[in-house]
Amino acid sequence: MKTAIVLGGSRGIGKAIADSLKSLNY
Repeated sequence: MKTAIVLGGSRGIGKAIADSLKSLNY
Protein backbone atom coordinates (compact mmCIF):
# COMPACT_ATOMS: atom_id res chain seq x y z
CA MET A 1 0.00 0.00 0.00
CA LYS A 2 2.65 2.51 1.04
CA THR A 3 4.92 1.67 -1.89
CA ALA A 4 2.00 2.02 -4.30
CA ILE A 5 1.19 5.45 -2.85
CA VAL A 6 4.81 6.58 -3.20
CA LEU A 7 5.01 5.36 -6.82
CA GLY A 8 1.65 6.93 -7.62
CA GLY A 9 2.77 10.22 -6.06
CA SER A 10 6.01 10.34 -8.04
CA ARG A 11 4.12 9.52 -11.23
CA GLY A 12 1.53 12.16 -10.39
CA ILE A 13 4.26 14.79 -10.02
CA GLY A 14 5.83 13.79 -13.34
CA LYS A 15 2.42 13.87 -15.00
CA ALA A 16 1.70 17.32 -13.56
CA ILE A 17 5.03 18.61 -14.93
CA ALA A 18 4.30 17.09 -18.35
CA ASP A 19 0.83 18.67 -18.36
CA SER A 20 2.28 22.08 -17.45
CA LEU A 21 4.85 21.79 -20.26
CA LYS A 22 2.11 20.83 -22.72
CA SER A 23 -0.02 23.79 -21.65
CA LEU A 24 2.97 26.11 -22.21
CA ASN A 25 3.70 24.60 -25.64
CA TYR A 26 0.09 24.76 -26.76
